[in-house]
Amino acid sequence: MKNLDKQISKWVYDRAHVSPVLTLLAKFGATYAIGLMVLVAMLFLWQSSYASANPMDSIQPFLTTIGLSWVITLALQFIVRRRRPFECAIYEAKVKMFCKTPSFPSAHATITFATASYFFNHFLFGYFDRAFLFAAIFFFLVAIWVALSRVAVGVHYVSDILVGALIGLLTPWLFVLLLVLSCTFTTNCI
Repeated sequence: MKNLDKQISKWVYDRAHVSPVLTLLAKFGATYAIGLMVLVAMLFLWQSSYASANPMDSIQPFLTTIGLSWVITLALQFIVRRRRPFECAIYEAKVKMFCKTPSFPSAHATITFATASYFFNHFLFGYFDRAFLFAAIFFFLVAIWVALSRVAVGVHYVSDILVGALIGLLTPWLFVLLLVLSCTFTTNCI
């Protein structure tokens, strides 16, 4: 299974560098797209809460969800301690790593999929607002791009992004569960 993971990761890496355009898309997706995605998500939430007295009320649960997913991923990274592909001399990294954490699972995949899942949950539990459905679809597409870009630039294996995506998809549901439980068993809701 480990060999298959490395072979698929190498295949994605090789395909991403057959043209300068694909290489540029991979580098941008692997480094800058996550920041832009979170910024756009926060602006969308801020704008959608214009009737609210405090627009931060709509951004705080989002940031809490993203923070929770990141903490879960970071804990797993330091438990598993998997080395990155470029550290194993499988191929070279095409981007500079700002912070060298272990490879498994991918924090970029976790955060981007948590963002998309958060917006999908908001659509499901927010009276089926179509704007949130379109935002969720857009963010899922960006999340796939970011995750594949992390493999394409040589800083993750495919299994890293798959587990990161799974954590990202499940964390907003965990947050909703905690919210429901806090409202059910206490007089104060989260």
